[in-house]
Amino acid sequence: MVPMDDAERVPAEQRSDLPDDLIIVSHRGPVSLARDERGDLVTGKAPGGLAPSLLRAITGTGATWIACASGALERELAADEAVSTLVKGVELRFLVMDEECVRDAYETIASSTLWFFHHSMTDIATVDFDERWRRAFAHFRQYNAAFAAEIVRLARPGATVMVNDYHLPLVAKVLRAERPDLRTLHFTHTPFATPADLELLSRDVVDELLEGMAAYGACGFHTDRWAASFKESLDHFGVSAPEIFTCPLGIDVAQLRLEDATPGVELREQQLKRRFSGRRIVLRSDRLEPTKNILRGFEAYAELLERRLEYRTEVVFYARAYASRTELAQYRDYRAAIERLVGKINGRYGTEGHQPIVFEVDQDYETSLAAYRLYDVLLVNPLLDGMNLVAKEAPVLNTRDGAVILSTGAGAYAQLHDAVIGIDPFNVDMTADALEEALTLPSEWRVPRARALKARAGEFAPSEWLARCVSYARTAV
Repeated sequence: MVPMDDAERVPAEQRSDLPDDLIIVSHRGPVSLARDERGDLVTGKAPGGLAPSLLRAITGTGATWIACASGALERELAADEAVSTLVKGVELRFLVMDEECVRDAYETIASSTLWFFHHSMTDIATVDFDERWRRAFAHFRQYNAAFAAEIVRLARPGATVMVNDYHLPLVAKVLRAERPDLRTLHFTHTPFATPADLELLSRDVVDELLEGMAAYGACGFHTDRWAASFKESLDHFGVSAPEIFTCPLGIDVAQLRLEDATPGVELREQQLKRRFSGRRIVLRSDRLEPTKNILRGFEAYAELLERRLEYRTEVVFYARAYASRTELAQYRDYRAAIERLVGKINGRYGTEGHQPIVFEVDQDYETSLAAYRLYDVLLVNPLLDGMNLVAKEAPVLNTRDGAVILSTGAGAYAQLHDAVIGIDPFNVDMTADALEEALTLPSEWRVPRARALKARAGEFAPSEWLARCVSYARTAV
């Protein structure tokens, strides 16, 4: 993980186009926290793309960030006023709630229900509408109300409030009633459920969720596809739409290059070169969860190995992942299924000196950056993604003009489609074809597309993206 003192060596922009009373709200805080062997507090890069991107956009601006205290350390620090200055130029506030309330809101409703509905994976969502689920939804309502109460307490008159993601769709109703002076927006970083998916939920729950979203001054999405799905769902269930906008998040290229230019990344690159000497690298880098479609990616690679015997020793599929939501059975089961499949493929196609798939689960960010440098083919095949920043980050650092295979279900596909090999993420045969094509592409194809990917990655970099999103914030009427 990247310590904050390293990550901040690029001077933060002073954004004159961001309001000086901005409040950012999300479930997770902007940094990871831990204590070192001496007991001193250490900050690091938060997992995922949302928190680091938002942090980069507001560092040094004096904005306030409200997050739920997750884990014992954040709960311990929440009452300490010093935590508010933990991140340079940002006032950080951890909200402490009843642990059962947070667990029900986050695990049962947000992660086990809404996440899968928004990704059209209703078959594995945990929704029985029994007394236990209804109690969890009551806690979800309480969780949203607690965030709203903290915003009411902290927000200056007329302040701008940006609420992030599917965990917090109900905040605006409270704000609209108690603080009608506030300028609000909600940004969804995932896809949005279709009307057909929402029909599987109880109607009163759907109405509460959609009316909650419609109470914001504006609602934003990364792509027109997800914005259209939201509008379609509102229309289908008879809910009046707020202002809806689209703004695709890019990456901070300068910051990424800074994080890449460290002795640790250099060392790991040399280690990977020795480890995979003489072989071409197919890379994937994901959060370890079902929407990332990791199983079908490995099944496609196994199909490729059946077709091209030489690839069993000439190519390695290097798959990196970091664990997520390990408290949920769906995620534990998915990891177990991946490990079984990897073992089966390696057992069938491996040799004493070569495993065709190397699958690693860790939090080693520097190794991931080193792997970005070295891939010949990058496979990004999520079923659906709000954006997917790996498809933008990895090409920026790649030194081999590597080809990118990108799912049409990824939000990033709308921007990158003509510089990648597009695939239907459900089609294993098509993915195997794409892997074979990518490994045989001539440099005349790869070079211009690699350059195009590098150029487009920085479009709507975090500061620009946030400024544009905030410009849509308005008082709901």
